[in-house]
Amino acid sequence: MDTKEYICEYCHEEFIPNRRFVQKYCCTNCRVKSYHRRNKKVSNNEIEDKTKKPKTKIEKMSIEGIGNSMAGTAAVEALKSLLTKDENKPATKKDIQRLEQKIERFHKVKNLSPNQNYEFPFFDMETGNIVYKGIFHS
Repeated sequence: MDTKEYICEYCHEEFIPNRRFVQKYCCTNCRVKSYHRRNKKVSNNEIEDKTKKPKTKIEKMSIEGIGNSMAGTAAVEALKSLLTKDENKPATKKDIQRLEQKIERFHKVKNLSPNQNYEFPFFDMETGNIVYKGIFHS
């Protein structure tokens, strides 16, 4: 075995290596301290760059900005209204009221024949029953 002594790159003391040609430090402590010494050096420019970040500019509300947003919203809504078909638009209160007016209380039942008094069957929407009455009665 080779008894040649090496010099530690951190503390500069002589030591006998366990692994020849590979070992540079006398102990683990010197190896770790050397690593910290090599990687600890940070230039002043990097420190200044980290501390001096540009401040973000916060926009304040203005009348012009509000006007622009209102004009943009109005333009989008008008375009959306023009491009949407009538059958795809949502129902309004007026549409629902028109439907309610069209729905009558009595609907004629077509698959039942008239009774012995020649009264025709009608379905009563409010009670849910079939009612016989003449065509000319209301």
